[in-house]
Amino acid sequence: MRIAVAVVNIAFIVSATGNAQQRPSLAGTWKPVPGAIPNQPLPTTGQNGVFAKASGSLKITQDGKHLTLGDGSLLATYALDGSETVNAIYQRDQPVPERAYAKWVGDRLVITATFLMSGDTLHTTRTLFVDLNGNLVFEERTQFRRLDTRSKLVYIKKTSSLIS
Repeated sequence: MRIAVAVVNIAFIVSATGNAQQRPSLAGTWKPVPGAIPNQPLPTTGQNGVFAKASGSLKITQDGKHLTLGDGSLLATYALDGSETVNAIYQRDQPVPERAYAKWVGDRLVITATFLMSGDTLHTTRTLFVDLNGNLVFEERTQFRRLDTRSKLVYIKKTSSLIS
């Protein structure tokens, strides 16, 4: 009887450990859900800044080592192992290096990034996850000088037959 209980416990631990290692796929083409966040209008396309300010589609590709975000005008690739990646953020049509680190915290991908703007460091934390409805949630916190802003967009996966 003790052997059977021990085998069941080991099987449970192995199963739980295996499931903990699996990360959700964020890959796909995503379109903002209008009205998903009350009292927070979608910004206009083309604003200088970061991905959560995009009002168009967001395309994500993901493999075991990298995740790439693109909104049509910006493109950034992040290493999923927590190592530093450098992407270009454009200010006044000039590339500025953004130093970023991506890591999984449970089922959420957290990307912390910094870059220089007007001689000061801008800090950004982006959190991406799929909610219980299958929507992509993109939360962003930006800290610059004395400003501390937060934004949140909810995206639905774009399919050719359902969403244009």
